[in-house]
Amino acid sequence: MWPRWARAYKGESDGVLGPWRLRPVEHVGSTAVPGLLAKPVIDLMAMVADPAAARRQVQGRFQELGWEPVPPELGKRPWRLLFVKVSADGAHRLAHLHLLVDGARRWDEQLRFREALRGVITCAVEPESAPRAPRKPIVEWEVDGANCIVLHQVR
Repeated sequence: MWPRWARAYKGESDGVLGPWRLRPVEHVGSTAVPGLLAKPVIDLMAMVADPAAARRQVQGRFQELGWEPVPPELGKRPWRLLFVKVSADGAHRLAHLHLLVDGARRWDEQLRFREALRGVITCAVEPESAPRAPRKPIVEWEVDGANCIVLHQVR
């Protein structure tokens, strides 16, 4: 499910960012790791030479496609600008697109973390007590004796 949605959102992003994009849009975050219990939001990142200029140029087209810009002062992440893809009714986030400046350290950190998780995870275990669609983020994890990532919902 996640790869299909990620491909669709990457396609939208690639089409809009066009000449501003310096590298292919990357699928990162929990939904980019097969077998990992994930929040239902696709995280993408794109590298551009000037995120603020790219945002000014593409904001209208992104909004036509259901992507809303997050004001930088609300995003609280100085290393990126953010667009959020929202559901047609505006009630749910479907995807995040992080625009990073060329050379941002965060780009390599995100890719290394994703690849490390992909290399470690052989299965994912959801605690029986965890709801099917948790509202709180799952942020604690450990590797058990069978090299499985065991996730614990933070209460």
